[in-house]
Amino acid sequence: MKYNQNLKKLILGIINKMKNKKAIRFLGEHTTNIIIAVIVLILLFYAGSKAYGLFQDKSELEKAEGNLNNFVIEFNNFMNTNDKNETEFMILGPEDWYIKFFNNKEGGYSPKSCEGYNYCVCFCNGDTVEKCNNQGACFELKYEWKWGESYEIDEIPYLIKITK
Repeated sequence: MKYNQNLKKLILGIINKMKNKKAIRFLGEHTTNIIIAVIVLILLFYAGSKAYGLFQDKSELEKAEGNLNNFVIEFNNFMNTNDKNETEFMILGPEDWYIKFFNNKEGGYSPKSCEGYNYCVCFCNGDTVEKCNNQGACFELKYEWKWGESYEIDEIPYLIKITK
């Protein structure tokens, strides 16, 4: 009986050693495959995040164009009527962008999309003309803007108050 128990322990010990050797051999054979798989997963994650960033930037530009178009219509209507002497414009985004006004009648440096306009307003992803050229939306104003050159949209909704 004691002999059977010792034999059983010996056999179990040999099996455990064989399992460990198989595990070590398996890991040694497949280490490069595991490393390559991890690198591929990292690259896929990186590419996915870049693609998402591109789509998000596009949607922010589309949001800027829509909001700026509404602003221009409201501003031109306000300046064209004599009903009110004061108004408030609500800007709904995108956040951390800038509204910039350009007066080309007096000269100066303005974005390419403002060429040919006397008065122009742009919604830009930065406070420079270059940012307006690279990622911005610009529209013509029929009337001169006299209430400041630039506004940072630091919170949504953003209100701009003007009086005639």
